Amino acid sequence: MSPVPRYRRLAVILRKAIDAGEYPPGGRLPSEKRLTQTYGVARETASKAMDALAADGLARHGSRRGLARPAPRVLATLTPRHPARARRRPPLTVPADAPTPACGTHSW
Repeated sequence: MSPVPRYRRLAVILRKAIDAGEYPPGGRLPSEKRLTQTYGVARETASKAMDALAADGLARHGSRRGLARPAPRVLATLTPRHPARARRRPPLTVPADAPTPACGTHSW
């Protein structure tokens, strides 16, 4: 018998399937019932494996809908802001004869 718990082994199998693209972002992961039938594990084992994926951020719990792959989050928009809302900041200018500060100092 392996020293690694079954739910961890099942979580590794599911992680590999996610990495291989079998479950795309925004898609649904298999249900606990399907995992018990496919891998021959107890429902509690399947549940703990899904909880491990959720704890790692690879899945999220839905209300009565099982686990789903989270859609990728948009970190920044690529479209410019409307000119009326854009902040106008003067460009940073440094005098040409200013000495370069040594590391850790902030005075010019």
